Amino acid sequence: MQIELMQMHSRLGITFIYVTHDQEEALTMSDTIVIMRDGIIQQIASPKKIYDEPANAFVADFIGESNIYSGVMKRDFFVEVLNREVECVDKGFKRNEPVDIIIRPEDVEILSIDDPKNLFSAVVTSAVFKGDHFQITAETTDDEHSEILAHSNQTNIKTGDLIGLYIKPFDFHIMHKNRIINEIVTEMADENSVYICGTEFPCVSNLQKGTPVNVKIDFDDVIVFDDENDGIIGGTVITSIYKGSYYQCIIRTDEGYDFFVDTEDDWLVDDRVGLSVKPEKILISEIKTTAEAVDG
Repeated sequence: MQIELMQMHSRLGITFIYVTHDQEEALTMSDTIVIMRDGIIQQIASPKKIYDEPANAFVADFIGESNIYSGVMKRDFFVEVLNREVECVDKGFKRNEPVDIIIRPEDVEILSIDDPKNLFSAVVTSAVFKGDHFQITAETTDDEHSEILAHSNQTNIKTGDLIGLYIKPFDFHIMHKNRIINEIVTEMADENSVYICGTEFPCVSNLQKGTPVNVKIDFDDVIVFDDENDGIIGGTVITSIYKGSYYQCIIRTDEGYDFFVDTEDDWLVDDRVGLSVKPEKILISEIKTTAEAVDG
């Protein structure tokens, strides 16, 4: 059917719009790809650019295999990833800006552990023959023990080997994060409770009921329960992306707010879960009116 459609396209010379969930099919058949999530366009580009230069972590995770990590853009041309500052080709970010880093498995070069080019050291956890390459999974030797996937033609790599890893500066793909903290504009429900998604959450505050506030919650401070009744509110898992040593999920509440959550658990898309936050982890700041700000 793919060949038939491509022949029709060539013969008729008209524009085809083809909708598919098969990433390989989209890459092989298209001149231009439009990637959408929840009805919102994430990227429009050629198949090669979509693969080589994904616009965000969702696109990278959706198209092909990717190593996706959280990191920090230290300054122009230098990024911190996997607990090490390395050279890249990107610039124009803020100093110390949190970023997402994409590394394609075929761009990871495996070297001997004593090679001076090594950027990272890792221990091989699996080596699987895929026909035209070996798929190597390794765990870095730093404190986080992050997982990294590599494609290699070397035939002598085996589980338990200590290896070195090198990635060219051009092959670190740096992109802005969609969000670095969960932030909600709301109001106090009482002196020690605040409304989040229409529900009262216990918090630590001396602000009065009805006070407009800005609530901030770190990704790793959101607690996820398998039984949604165990949480203060419920939600549905929208995406789950593995970031080397943890999963970053987006969980959409019934009120439509998307919580970003860093968790060790791999939740499945469409799972119903419960959400909670410890009171001391809810960061609250009062929103002052213009007149109050001037008086202050």
